[in-house]
Amino acid sequence: MAAKDTEDRKPDDAEQEPSSTSFDELLTRLQDGGRAIVLGAPGLGKTACLVALAERVMSESDSAVAVFVPIGDWTAEPQSFSGFAASELQVTEAELNALADAGRLTWVLDGWNEIGAAQLPSAEAHLRALERRSPGRAIVASTRGRGAMPRLAGSRRLEMRPLSDADRRKFVRMSGLPGSADLIREIESRPELDDLTRTPLFLAAAIAIVRSGAKLPSTQFEVLG
Repeated sequence: MAAKDTEDRKPDDAEQEPSSTSFDELLTRLQDGGRAIVLGAPGLGKTACLVALAERVMSESDSAVAVFVPIGDWTAEPQSFSGFAASELQVTEAELNALADAGRLTWVLDGWNEIGAAQLPSAEAHLRALERRSPGRAIVASTRGRGAMPRLAGSRRLEMRPLSDADRRKFVRMSGLPGSADLIREIESRPELDDLTRTPLFLAAAIAIVRSGAKLPSTQFEVLG
C-alpha cells in the first residue's frame, strides 16, 4: 500500500506532515492495539485494504476477531456499531461485547464518508462507545476526504496514493494472470491505460478483462463495463 501518515494525539488535533507507511507496518500497529484512519480518493483500494487487514489480523492469531462494518449499510439501519455487527453476524450483542471485554476484537469501519450530516453525531457517539468498550484494542476506519474524518484519539492517518510503476507491476504479477508481462508492457505503452491503471480498482478490472480473453479498452467506463 502506498501511503503517507500522521499521528493524531487528540481527536481534533491539526495534521502533521505525513511520512511513508507500509501495509505490514499498519498491520503490526493494529495487532498491537493501535488505531488508524485510511484516507483516499474513490477506487484507490481503501475497502480492499481494510478487508485484507481484517483477514490478516484473524489469520495470524488464534483468538483475534476482526469485525467489518460497511458504514453505507449501517446508515440504512443506524444503531450502535456493535448492535449492527451482531445482527449481521447473527450473534447477540452481549456475545460480541464479551469478545470486546476479553480484548479480542479489532473493529474495521469502512466508508465513514457515507455518513450524512444528520447521522454524524450519532455515529461519533457510537464510535466513542467502541473506544470505551475496547480500550487498547485496534480500530481502523476508512473515508474519502478530510471533511468526514472519524475522530479517533491516538490514530494514525494513512493517505493512499496512486500505484507506482513498481507497485503496479507487482499487482499484475501477483494476480496469477498468464502473460502478465505482456499486460504490463501494453499498459506502460498506452498513455491512457498508464494513467487509468494507477488506481487499483481499474487495474483489477483491466486484469479481469484480459483474463476473459477480451481486448483492453481505453476509458474507465469501458474498463468497468
